[in-house]
Amino acid sequence: MKIVILGGGVAGLSIAIFLKKNNFDVIVNERTQNVPLSGNALSGHAFLIQDDVQKILHEYDDQTCDYLGNKVNMFSLFRPSGREMMNIQLHEWRCVRRNDLINYLYTLFPNELIKVGRAFSHFIYDNEKAVAAQFTNGDIEYGDIFIGADGANSIARNEIFGETSFTKVEVKEIVGSVYNEELYKTHKDIFTKFQKEDKGLAFGLIPSAENQFVWFIQYDTTLSDASNLSADALKTFCKDLMSEFPSLVKEVIEATNFSNSYIWNTRDFDLLPAFHKNNIVLVGDAAHVAVPFTSSGVTNAIIDAKTLAECVNDTIDFTVAFSNYYEKRKDYVKAHLEMGRKLKHLFLNPLDADENEILIPLIPEKKVYMPINKKKTTEAN
Repeated sequence: MKIVILGGGVAGLSIAIFLKKNNFDVIVNERTQNVPLSGNALSGHAFLIQDDVQKILHEYDDQTCDYLGNKVNMFSLFRPSGREMMNIQLHEWRCVRRNDLINYLYTLFPNELIKVGRAFSHFIYDNEKAVAAQFTNGDIEYGDIFIGADGANSIARNEIFGETSFTKVEVKEIVGSVYNEELYKTHKDIFTKFQKEDKGLAFGLIPSAENQFVWFIQYDTTLSDASNLSADALKTFCKDLMSEFPSLVKEVIEATNFSNSYIWNTRDFDLLPAFHKNNIVLVGDAAHVAVPFTSSGVTNAIIDAKTLAECVNDTIDFTVAFSNYYEKRKDYVKAHLEMGRKLKHLFLNPLDADENEILIPLIPEKKVYMPINKKKTTEAN
């Protein structure tokens, strides 16, 4: 049985590694030419991953993954005034740069089975069953099972379920990276977040490697908006957004090379009725997208991959395997989706929050944190 994977990101490479370990005939098709990733180590963004994902990575390689990313042991929430609202001890969290994770996964899969420069175009069918994937460069790859791991804007998903109905973009996130040796001495294991008490505006800073941080600005698009800005214009836009935030935030922005920064239009879509149709199945962002408040994107992608691989390995009937995969994942995906939407609402409407409750901007149903200090607030997130 030949399995054709569309997409060589975290989800695609993860499912490929598991299936290859189970002796399936697998080929990965990646639209870009630069895999493994190269260039500035500070380019791209980073992921927060927790202990269950780290355990999965240990199944790939028990030692190498211990060197991936930076441990994050604390979450601290402040107002821009400097008043601390929350101090939470985290359990087994890491921040991993996207480039590092992709390159690590790449080393665990045969290079000759990754075909680059293949942007997926459409499926070729025979009696409603996909028999091949057509790529925009003219290449065709025949197979028995096709796995769509082609991200949030998945063409594979649109092929089998029609055009996706995304929610309106109400929050945008600007992401950047910075090198700061002095800041790392005091914040080397702390996820620090500053958030306005009366409107949707926040700044987060997470250590992603030694002396390096990934940072983000989340903002309500009704306050201000921008897109397709030059590096200099984006820097000015960030300075204006953060004018009421503390000097630490302003120093980070000033030290950032904005040629490596970008604006992320955050949005999601309702839980799909299935993650497959016939012999085509979806994983990761192709199957489900949540807004970033739950920090669950890469976690869900890797758990999807492990779950799907186990289901495929358990039965020769792929339709049963795909149905079992959906049943095992749908409740978790729905919970992340609903919590993300709740956190987004509270971000946009901070005065709606219960003063006696603060919702943690991390995956909610996992008991992975221990409160150290929790104060009353008028905002959740």
